[in-house]
Amino acid sequence: ANVNKTGFPIVNKKITLDVMILKPATHSDYSSMTFTKKYEEMTNIKINWQVVAEADMYSKKTLTLASRDYPDLILLAN
Repeated sequence: ANVNKTGFPIVNKKITLDVMILKPATHSDYSSMTFTKKYEEMTNIKINWQVVAEADMYSKKTLTLASRDYPDLILLAN
């Protein structure tokens, strides 16, 4: 009932999602990017960024999966 089938916002009542994401060395902080801030406003979805450096990707992914304490979304492809 909270989800809009078309258009923005995606949800009527604001929600928060935990997202584990790979951060290449060339990227700035996801939470301060204009693009991510704008889409947070448009969608009503707050993202709690769990940033993983490229060098730590495999160990962090393994530890997270073993812990069974998963974020809502894992984006660790490079």
